[in-house]
Amino acid sequence: MVMIVITVIVTALIIAIEVIQTARKKKRQQVKKRDLKEVMQTKHLSHIVASFLSEIVLSVLLVALVWMLYFLAIVITEHKEAAYAMDVTTVIVGVVTVFSALIAFYEFKQRK
Repeated sequence: MVMIVITVIVTALIIAIEVIQTARKKKRQQVKKRDLKEVMQTKHLSHIVASFLSEIVLSVLLVALVWMLYFLAIVITEHKEAAYAMDVTTVIVGVVTVFSALIAFYEFKQRK
């Protein structure tokens, strides 16, 4: 009689352990699916931000190019304004350099 009770208890414990392990596996799979969904959402958002940022970079560089060409035309046509145009051009180049450094830092952090 005692052997039957021990066998029933051991069997019940084995079944309980199997049920717990199965529940944990299902929970892990649900977590993995949720994590995958979050990763995909993050990648999608990152792609949107990156494309928006690339459009801003292109716009800023084009505006800087237009201003540089404008000040180059001033230097060629009006020699009196050459010093002013060169100073403003230097400032534009400095701003574009800082802007490019910030974009490079962002790209570095994004890929890391």
